[in-house]
Amino acid sequence: AAAETYKPNTNFDGGVDRSIAAAIQHAQTVTGDYTCAGWPQVVCALLHAALDRTAADDLYSYSLDHYTPTDPRRYLGAVVERLVFRSTRSGDGDVQITASWRAQREVENNTLVAADIDYSGIDAVPFMHGHSVLEINGVAVPDVEDWELSIDNAVEIGPLQPHDDTELSVISYAVSCTREITLTLTKLNRNDVLNQALRGANTIAWEATFTHPLGHILQFQLPMLRVPQAPEDGTPDRKAKENPTLEAVRAIGVESAIIWGCDLIDGGATTLEGLTTTAAATTTTTTAPA
Repeated sequence: AAAETYKPNTNFDGGVDRSIAAAIQHAQTVTGDYTCAGWPQVVCALLHAALDRTAADDLYSYSLDHYTPTDPRRYLGAVVERLVFRSTRSGDGDVQITASWRAQREVENNTLVAADIDYSGIDAVPFMHGHSVLEINGVAVPDVEDWELSIDNAVEIGPLQPHDDTELSVISYAVSCTREITLTLTKLNRNDVLNQALRGANTIAWEATFTHPLGHILQFQLPMLRVPQAPEDGTPDRKAKENPTLEAVRAIGVESAIIWGCDLIDGGATTLEGLTTTAAATTTTTTAPA
């Protein structure tokens, strides 16, 4: 949390030091993020917080407890501004989630103790990159080195309003504007599916499926991705790679630009219906001269 201060020029107050009247605490700003591993129960909770909407198309707000021995606290009216899901081939901890939150205000919570934070319902083993299968237009893509799925809710805050138990003002509301979903990949340049979509102003479909030693399944589907650019790199002695940043769009008549499923929600449903696409990747093979 931060408390903005109104600091006028000292010419208005006299002298070289600001008086208490000329350095007034103005408003409390409560923002921050944290990064965690892809534990199945945590993944589901954060995806719900970032993607679910009320009937009025607002984000759901939450109260977040933060325990430290010296200053247990609670964040009120918190919403997810941005959720980033990263998957790499780095080994342990190779799937990470970063959640960025904005809250209305921060308050003391002196009744909170360490025992109130219960981890017993969280599986010790997270989802891992090595247990994932990726598809582009229904074709498995095993050569993706890393990918990043970003959900940006474009949260805007309302005007400040006074609060009864503090001299600091707090924001009156936090609402989500047009949501942006982007996907960044690093993969070997083995086919022309991305360039074909770029040249033809077409869309591609992307899927990711994670399995888990305890039987959990997590799936993401982006049925329509635009390809604004498909940069390539590589030198004669290095493998050629593609590093596109793709933009998810919502098809007419479809509720969302992203579809996700997990066996921990929706009555234990474990699979999403496969995406249907008309495009397919092409592969070019080069044979070295004899």
